[in-house]
Amino acid sequence: MKRRYMVLFFFIIVLCAGCGAAGPVKKTDFCMDTYISVTVYRQKDEKWIDEVFARCHAYEDLLSKTSPDGDISRLENARFSYVPIAPETREIIEIYQSLYEASEGKLDCTIGALTGLWNFHEPLPDDPVPSAEAIQEAAASVDANALILKDDTACLASETAKLDFGAVAKGYIAGKMRDFLVEQGVESAILDFGGNIVVIGSRPDGDAFRIGIQQPFGDANEAAVSLSVSGQSVITAGVYQRYFRQGETLYHHILDPSTGYSAQTDLYSATILCDDPAAGDAYSTICILLGKEKALDLIRRTPGLEAIFITENNEIIYSDPAEKDEGE
Repeated sequence: MKRRYMVLFFFIIVLCAGCGAAGPVKKTDFCMDTYISVTVYRQKDEKWIDEVFARCHAYEDLLSKTSPDGDISRLENARFSYVPIAPETREIIEIYQSLYEASEGKLDCTIGALTGLWNFHEPLPDDPVPSAEAIQEAAASVDANALILKDDTACLASETAKLDFGAVAKGYIAGKMRDFLVEQGVESAILDFGGNIVVIGSRPDGDAFRIGIQQPFGDANEAAVSLSVSGQSVITAGVYQRYFRQGETLYHHILDPSTGYSAQTDLYSATILCDDPAAGDAYSTICILLGKEKALDLIRRTPGLEAIFITENNEIIYSDPAEKDEGE
């Protein structure tokens, strides 16, 4: 058995000849259970990076299932009662609810009992697979209808359901950080939220950034696909991000609430290119849960999204054939 934390993406920084010797400024911090880096390309923008990290930690305190003072804890501690929630919490819940049908009920933020049951973090126990009885009990607690919004309050109307915003929160927070930097006048930057890449503008010389999509189960800097990206988010969900093997079976962190086990899928990774990182985060997870054929159909009929899939046979599939030409 083994478990590897891998960076989903790497980006190649190539500055134009006239950009000055100082070069870009990059800082890294640990937040939301991953390393986050922010790179700005003008020296005067460096002053905003620390504020980005401060805001990131504040959002983590608000939205994490492990935060004792966050909205998830407050909702779970006040079951069957309406409690005030932050606007950001409401927006995330609305994303889950708006995509519930499109995901065939598989994108569900009441999955917290299941995600809390499985351990994809080192050190792993001798037998990391929970018992069938425990999985069945946790899966039975998942109930999307139990989370009810009312104005600026919410109610968790269930004795057993627990919340987990993990399929959306990282992309959502990345979008908030992007918006903050743009409001400060930042014109060229890359935010790497543990593999969720958000690009502001283009390189200082006007060219697009080159973003690599990681080869599943390969080295962190081994790219299966390279893309030219300006002013977009590039969000990947992959079964290789957090996983372990037991015998011939791969267990990964993208859980199917209908079974309680890792999603049975023919996709190793799903990358979404779009303007909204929160949507990219949600749809990338949905695609893994649905599998190749249903995921392709969903992306192709959803405006504003493009996708690149890597299948279990290491086949690379583009939702838009034109994107293949650009990437190669």
